[in-house]
Amino acid sequence: MKRLFLSAAIAALSLLSASGQDNAVTVMSYNMLFEHNKPAQPERRWSSRVKYAVRTIKELAPDIIGTQELQSYQVTDIIEATGYARIGCTLQGNYSLSNGDENAAILYRKDRLRLLASGNFWYNDHPDTPGPGLGMTYNRMCTWGKFEDLHTHKVFFIFNSHFFFEPDKPEVRMACARILRERVYKVAGDYPVVVTGDLNATIDSPPLQYLIEGGVLKDSRPLVAVPKGPDGSFHGFNTAVVPTKRIDHVLVNGKVQVVDYAIIDTQWRTGNFESDHLPVLTTLEF
Repeated sequence: MKRLFLSAAIAALSLLSASGQDNAVTVMSYNMLFEHNKPAQPERRWSSRVKYAVRTIKELAPDIIGTQELQSYQVTDIIEATGYARIGCTLQGNYSLSNGDENAAILYRKDRLRLLASGNFWYNDHPDTPGPGLGMTYNRMCTWGKFEDLHTHKVFFIFNSHFFFEPDKPEVRMACARILRERVYKVAGDYPVVVTGDLNATIDSPPLQYLIEGGVLKDSRPLVAVPKGPDGSFHGFNTAVVPTKRIDHVLVNGKVQVVDYAIIDTQWRTGNFESDHLPVLTTLEF
């Protein structure tokens, strides 16, 4: 019964997203799995997963997607199949559309949103230039965009990040959170703000609590009466256990109203894998 309900909920969200309602913008956060090494299981390889990822994007038609872990050629696969536009450079600071560098790319629908400005910063001691730091062994970054909603002409900012993973270095994620919060204040000012990302931390962790301290940023999930989908966003290709670990987030400031929230579990239910994470889809008003 729960799965049937969720399927209906996803269908309703899809209709809402595709309808282009005047006052609502749909925002997705999605870690699509960087293939550091080609998985031994054929169904976990990008060549098998890409068709399902494209199908999800086309069916839900989010207005904007904060992606994590896509290599440049994977970003190109997505935009060529869906027509979305891209902002953001790679973690190494280049703008390749074909290499194996990792991205924190933001994808958006040009028929709904106009890009006004964009930029990137890195989680290190010199955030305006690429490079590891703060105890990290490789680069981590944030891509941001300033957009105008072509229906309402409201302007908002989106920041998309992927925080450091290693579980034995929680202080590094806290350092990332400090830089992110500082840059949100500096770049976005008094505008509506959306933060998407795989932050490799649950909402009760110190880095996330720091980001939402004082209510400047808020977790979008509890802002709706009935969040849809499972509690967790990471499934690790395990279809036997309902996901409970939520490390993929959509945060908003007080100038954003959260109309709907769902963790889309289609791939977990069907085994047609798109990633080892589930996408988080929100419907927002500014």
